[in-house]
Amino acid sequence: MLSRRLFLLLTAGFFFISMQGTAFGFWIWSPKSSTFTNPKKIAKQTPQEQLRWALSFYEAKDYSRALLEMETLVRRYPRSPEASEAQFYAGLSHEALENYEGAYKAYDAVIKKYPNSGRIQEVLEREYRIANLFYSGKKRKIAGLEILPSHEKAIEIFKQIVEQAPYGSYAELSQYKIGEGYKKIGNYAEARRAFEKLIEEYPKSQLLDDAKHQ
Repeated sequence: MLSRRLFLLLTAGFFFISMQGTAFGFWIWSPKSSTFTNPKKIAKQTPQEQLRWALSFYEAKDYSRALLEMETLVRRYPRSPEASEAQFYAGLSHEALENYEGAYKAYDAVIKKYPNSGRIQEVLEREYRIANLFYSGKKRKIAGLEILPSHEKAIEIFKQIVEQAPYGSYAELSQYKIGEGYKKIGNYAEARRAFEKLIEEYPKSQLLDDAKHQ
């Protein structure tokens, strides 16, 4: 029995040592928290330093690591001025990785969590571009594969743009695209309501005649 236990201990020790430099190599023991900690998820001492650190990866086009560091900043320093910028760059990093649904969620968080951000107009523009990608048939990803239908996601994002900035640059276009999106999926009753809403709420829109025709 003793030899069997010794064998199991030796085997476990060998396995642990062999894993150093691979997955386990990213974890170190923290006496402060009495747990193993991943150094990649430890924030710098200040939000300014953490943002510079995160941007260094973005500028080097290491978008996966940039995303990780931006999210670390938002999690560790959520009330700092740098957090809104990090949230915005999280969206940019998702876009660079062609994870457009993740990008939309990150941009949506900028508007909801940091409404005073100077990036709002740019966020709305990027949300509109992502919605158009889905509207044009770009598939959504699951497990890294583009297999999910996207027209309903496009409608969802267009609706959010209208709700977030009803008199913004992309509101009328988004409202029109909501109607077009519903037409694409065969929901003509909702399409009609969307076009009627454009006619009622944007009577001076250049899309008014098109909406009436629809």
